[in-house]
Amino acid sequence: MRRQRAFTLIELLVVIAIIAILAAILFPVFAKARERARTISCASNMKQIGLALMQYTQDYDERMPACRGYIAPNPYNNDNLEMIDWRIQLMPYIKTVQLFSCPSNSSTHRDGDAGQSGGIDHHYGMATAGDNASSPGFSYEVGGFRSMAAVEFPSNTLFGVEVSNPYNPDLAAWNVGDAGFTGHTDMANFLYIDGHVKASRWAPTFGPHNAWAFDGVVRWDAPNK
Repeated sequence: MRRQRAFTLIELLVVIAIIAILAAILFPVFAKARERARTISCASNMKQIGLALMQYTQDYDERMPACRGYIAPNPYNNDNLEMIDWRIQLMPYIKTVQLFSCPSNSSTHRDGDAGQSGGIDHHYGMATAGDNASSPGFSYEVGGFRSMAAVEFPSNTLFGVEVSNPYNPDLAAWNVGDAGFTGHTDMANFLYIDGHVKASRWAPTFGPHNAWAFDGVVRWDAPNK
């Protein structure tokens, strides 16, 4: 019988080195592809929320849900008496709490803290611009069921944004630098009042019209995100 020739140590090291180089090249590509898929899944969630918003306004005389609407038993958190925020107000048109979960956001906070509802992931927030009915956009205080007719630029005005701070049902314009989510390769998905969703960095969302204001007047500096 003829003896089979074995690999030498040098040949094995060369093979291992080639595999390591290929892995170093391909793994980042795979990671980006995976994050791209998660970004698309998140955008689909927000698109469904946008459709729910349109249905809500049709049923409520063209008025949008309030950020913090009213105190009532929350059916998604053991019927606890809580502040029913905009997400729970839209739930009859969504039917599943999974639409409020971004696959790239690792936060598992679902408690009903002061000002928001429990029982759902707090990955998305309402884009708010003030604390009373006279604010240029959505108010983050109780009440504030704003009319669709108040929005001059619906395709440039935000309704929902991604948040990294899970303890509020909203994200105020001046708090973007601290609480804006950037987990989609330094970007986030944005839901506009007309229902379309766009993935972008934070700074471009402030132009050409102010994304937080209904009247398009710029009032805040763009964040550094």
